Amino acid sequence: MHTSTATPLIKVAQADSPKYYAIFQQFEHFSNYINFAIEFFTPEIWVDDKAQPTLACFYTAPAWFLWGDPDTKDVAPLLEMLPADSWLVPSSDRWDRPLTAYFGEKLITHQRASFDSASLSLEHLRRLKSEVPAGLSIVPIDETHINDQEDMLYQDLLCKFFTAADFLQQGAGFCLLENEKIVGFAAANYPIRNQVLEVYIRVDYNDDPRHRQKGLGTQLGVALLEYCLENGLDPHWDAANDVSVRLALKLGYTPAHNWKMYHLQEGN
Repeated sequence: MHTSTATPLIKVAQADSPKYYAIFQQFEHFSNYINFAIEFFTPEIWVDDKAQPTLACFYTAPAWFLWGDPDTKDVAPLLEMLPADSWLVPSSDRWDRPLTAYFGEKLITHQRASFDSASLSLEHLRRLKSEVPAGLSIVPIDETHINDQEDMLYQDLLCKFFTAADFLQQGAGFCLLENEKIVGFAAANYPIRNQVLEVYIRVDYNDDPRHRQKGLGTQLGVALLEYCLENGLDPHWDAANDVSVRLALKLGYTPAHNWKMYHLQEGN
């Protein structure tokens, strides 16, 4: 572990935090997550200078958002603060070199790919639309689905990001049903803000391999994106794996930007 002689960052008092929110609302990635954290939680903020910050970080469990130009500043005081088992989201690719140099093998890099939704079209989505296999159905998420705390929709999404927001008022989505049981969904990952819906699609392939290779993720995606385009919503897609990349391209997105987020592991 490196030790810096530079001045440690200053933790911003809760009452002063709103003065610095605009810094983080400019992040290209996870914009709705940042807005969600600002609105519903009390994110912790550190800056190198209260009047004119050139380095800053924003924390809401489990993610740290790192802002500033690491090529012109000593970023060690900021990096020294970061605990193990944290997710790190930098403001630019320039953070890759100092992060990997500082943390070494403890830092796991996760490649991600963001997409441009401007190329989406209702015509293309409707060409992709097809019937799901017998016994399955795709329906809009309604009150009966959000109230079932045993189902995957609640466990995977609602109990994490919609405890303080009404999903039916501030979200949108569709669920895949098998005998009234939710076995997949496509939905807003966080409360919709500024007409942006961050897309989250999941199908329960692990528990039931019968659902593989049936095009169910495609049909869920078609349903959600069609809804977005018809209702003036911008569906943001940020892929964490090749399966998600292929689905985005199939649905009509165009690649925008490859980027990296990081996981800081436990270790000496």
